[in-house]
Amino acid sequence: MSGFEECFARVTDTDATVCFPQNPGCTYHLLTYERDNASQMSWSGDSGSPVYTLNNDGTANIHGMHVGIAVLSGGGGARWHVHYAEKYSTIQSAFGGSIRNW
Repeated sequence: MSGFEECFARVTDTDATVCFPQNPGCTYHLLTYERDNASQMSWSGDSGSPVYTLNNDGTANIHGMHVGIAVLSGGGGARWHVHYAEKYSTIQSAFGGSIRNW
């Protein structure tokens, strides 16, 4: 939805749980990714976007699919954006198939 590729994030957890107040229940075994400067990388409508890294040879490693964001409060009123993704291994296990990179 945002139409931008956002770079310089790092995976911070590979077995996270998120519980959003507007949705019943929680979602488990997610991947979290964020930037060291805590900035926001996704917006409403970005769910379904790929989460990937690029290799030096131009190929990509797919890690997951963006499913949500949480904005956490830190000290002094700071805000920290944590992004969540369904892991590719979970998606592949449930639906089969593979991803082409061409």
